[in-house]
Amino acid sequence: MVQVANFRHRSGGILESLYLGSQGQITQLRNNNLALELFLFGSLFIIGLYHLGLFAFRTKDRSTLYFGIYTLMIACRTLLVGEIYFINLFPDFSWEIAHKIQTTAFYVGIPLFFMFLKTIFPQDIRPRLNRLIYIVGFAFGLLVLLTPARIFTPFNPAYQLFFLLVVPAYILYLVAVTCWRKREGAYLIGIGVTILLFCAVNDIIFLSIFLNDTEAHFLRSIVTRGNLSSWGLLILVFAQSLVLAQKLSQSFSKTELVTAELRRLNDSLEEKVQERTQALETSNKELEKAYAAASRSEKSRQFLVQNISHDLRTPLTSIKGYVDTILDGIVQDPEQQKKYLARVAEKVISINHLVEQLTELARLESRQSQLHFKSVPLFKYLEAICEQYTLDFQASTVELQIRFPEDLVNHPGNTEDLFLNIDSEQLERVFTNLFSNALKHTPPGGQISLSLRLINDKKTLQLEVADTGAGISPENLEHIFERFYMVTKVRQPGEKGSGLGLAIAKEIVKYHGGQIWAESELGKGSRFFFTLPVSKQRSSCKT
Repeated sequence: MVQVANFRHRSGGILESLYLGSQGQITQLRNNNLALELFLFGSLFIIGLYHLGLFAFRTKDRSTLYFGIYTLMIACRTLLVGEIYFINLFPDFSWEIAHKIQTTAFYVGIPLFFMFLKTIFPQDIRPRLNRLIYIVGFAFGLLVLLTPARIFTPFNPAYQLFFLLVVPAYILYLVAVTCWRKREGAYLIGIGVTILLFCAVNDIIFLSIFLNDTEAHFLRSIVTRGNLSSWGLLILVFAQSLVLAQKLSQSFSKTELVTAELRRLNDSLEEKVQERTQALETSNKELEKAYAAASRSEKSRQFLVQNISHDLRTPLTSIKGYVDTILDGIVQDPEQQKKYLARVAEKVISINHLVEQLTELARLESRQSQLHFKSVPLFKYLEAICEQYTLDFQASTVELQIRFPEDLVNHPGNTEDLFLNIDSEQLERVFTNLFSNALKHTPPGGQISLSLRLINDKKTLQLEVADTGAGISPENLEHIFERFYMVTKVRQPGEKGSGLGLAIAKEIVKYHGGQIWAESELGKGSRFFFTLPVSKQRSSCKT
């Protein structure tokens, strides 16, 4: 025996059929229903907050505001229908307040939804009809908020009738018009809106007086369950997400087109710079002998401009693309914006490092860089070099072998009168570059060797850095000391470099009066040589 009493609602009684079964069956049924409702609530709640976040970062687009509020209202309504999980969490919560929230979500949600449609399809909306829906929806919403359930519930059939007479036909009209006019996102939004419409009509019929106030009705065999609006909204949310993804993809495509156009303009600018450079070189030929130093400085400046124009074009274009993407509001997610800004910071650091290297290379080429030469004993310098790099390689997976000439090892006194006139700091850059390149291309367990020997009757010190790496092909070998040249085929994935290291090393060695070259075979490793002049008496320091 089930006794039902009602003192506050328009109609009473049990809305749905009772299910009989074992405790396990009923519990399983409730758990399944509860899991689906909580899934709906969580999905709609997160999507609602996401759209409000989009509006916070780009207030010009109000569609995200209306859609976010509407989605949050339906999400909250999901907890107050079906298994009514909210009441399970708060058993003493007022039934009337819960019913007000549930009914307000339906009444106010309809004008909010049409406000959303107006923002995405402003040219296809019927203003007067929209205004009528706003007035009726918000008026009924105020009625719910300001009166008890025993007063506002009798008006439910009137609002349901207004909805059935106006909304379905109007929405289907909008879907047809926007699809026919091929508005952006019309097909996806149209599918989602149509499904939501049928789900809403199903819920209204399920809760209508035709089913609840009569014992038998033919609609009972058609409309067997309610609370489908949340599922319909979830489908619309998926469609809306696809539309947002489509817009974002189109924005990126436009950015790529703009980037390609900028590259084309930059190429044209580079050609003009090269033409102007050639004209200047032709006009300066007659003054080369008289102004050799000035000519070297001018060429260095020209090369610097060309290289900056050449190598900075791509990172600058990328930076502009990232910044424009954020400023245009294409990326609204704060975490995604941080990633874009982090990429910009990386590009700026890379550009700054490249400019510093280019400046140093230009100074070395024009002999404007100040090197601080100091005369040091040959044997002591070689001992210091060997000790330093032996320590540096202790933590490496590559073995370092140092090969001293036997006459130096057995008779170090023979070198007491031999000196090197060097800038040790600049030479260390040469060693560092050669060893770092060898480490990059030598697999774990391989070997790197440093060999030293005196040639030309002890007038020249020859140093050799060899590795057991992949080696360099002949066509690449003749270009490795050129600026910006990188042997990409043997570079490892994710490895970064400016292509200026060997060019700077070459200029440092030349500044010391020596030479640098390389020998290599694919699969047999590489060997880099450079020479330094040796003197038999201590030289005075010079800059």
